[in-house]
Amino acid sequence: MGTSRLSGIGASSHVCGELVEARDATLQHPAKPPSQYWIAGLRRTHVAREWDALGSNAKEMPATNLHVHFGGSIPAETVARFTPYTGAFEEALERISRKQLYVPDAKKGLAPYLQHYTPTSRAVPLPDPKYAREVARDIAYNYAKDNVVVAELRINPFRDFFSIHRVPPNELSSYSEAYTRAIAAGLNEGSEAARAQGLSPTHFGVIFDGNRFTPGEKDPKESLRKAAIIVDRMYEEAIRQVKIDGNPMKVCAVGICGLEEGHPATAFKSSIDKIHAHNKEMIESGQPDKVLGISIHAGEVGTSEEASKAVLDAIMLASSPHTPVGRIGHGVLASQTKVKEGVEAMGVRLSDVHFEICPTSNFQIIKELDENAPHPGLAFENKSINSDNDALSGPVGKEARVAGASPSQAAQMVLDGISWSFRLSQLGIKDEVLEKTNQKFRDLGIDL
Repeated sequence: MGTSRLSGIGASSHVCGELVEARDATLQHPAKPPSQYWIAGLRRTHVAREWDALGSNAKEMPATNLHVHFGGSIPAETVARFTPYTGAFEEALERISRKQLYVPDAKKGLAPYLQHYTPTSRAVPLPDPKYAREVARDIAYNYAKDNVVVAELRINPFRDFFSIHRVPPNELSSYSEAYTRAIAAGLNEGSEAARAQGLSPTHFGVIFDGNRFTPGEKDPKESLRKAAIIVDRMYEEAIRQVKIDGNPMKVCAVGICGLEEGHPATAFKSSIDKIHAHNKEMIESGQPDKVLGISIHAGEVGTSEEASKAVLDAIMLASSPHTPVGRIGHGVLASQTKVKEGVEAMGVRLSDVHFEICPTSNFQIIKELDENAPHPGLAFENKSINSDNDALSGPVGKEARVAGASPSQAAQMVLDGISWSFRLSQLGIKDEVLEKTNQKFRDLGIDL
């Protein structure tokens, strides 16, 4: 397919059909929502040749997914079970894919992207924990099939799918625990189903990801004020839940997500400081398995100067002697030179800051990025490849090719993802997982 055939993709079922055929033939991956960006990635011939050399081994490549939103990653087959569509299963998937799960070029930007996210997430009645459990079960089984080693799902137990409007304030704690327990139970069930099929289950963690804005609130200041109250309460809930014996809900971190414009991460400093205080208590009491990581969306929008400041603010907020140096969600518009200078002034090495890059999502949202050029996130020294929202971006296994990374680069990013996994740190198995995954790469002919 030529560039002209890809540049105008929209609702054309003919072109979507071509994309599906190209995807299945080239990546040998189960059907997922179409996206032209990873197809464009295959046009980078020097990278494509290296992937071609792997042959069928390419589909066996291990992956990590540290930046993936639960609400935006409902598997297509799960949506099909809970939507009112009639007709064959395949027809339902096709309708969903065309109607809900694609962000056309003309509507790039975070706000339009989130407008597509909302109908996608509402396709399943997730405020009811029993449905959240079923979604989690399907995700866990699919991730095992896709060779995902570790994944950390971002949830907002107070606001996922606007559930906060349906739960009385005095019941938010009990509701959020029931919701998170349901997700963890579904992940366990999906993992067991995968193990029964001879697959290696994914190690899952859960991140309480606070929304930095208030949906429906038109006044930016009021939007930020209300959001800060909810985030503070949610972080308190994360601290309470991670302290439950055995951490059955897999809570491993907190985060801040959503629209950056007019909603700076610095507005949530007092809430983040509670996480630092909690971590200090856990370290001093000999409970490192209850330490919470911090991951902040920053540098996804704005000018290079604005994005650089947002990233530096996020690093400053996440830095503490008792908290792992934080992870940055995206950060792709920031100047590495300015960020490096800024973090070194804080006494932090840039190599100690982990960037969670999400290529397809970035290409869908950021107009300035050229999908025919290597993703700018590849220049970061410490990074992982992630999907952001599976339902809008597709499976994480193809994201390295979207970015224009070679197999060896992809493998190194997987190892970096393992090294910076909050959940694996809690479990104390990071070195073991690193060695097993490295051996898998060696078996595939990728020696790092």
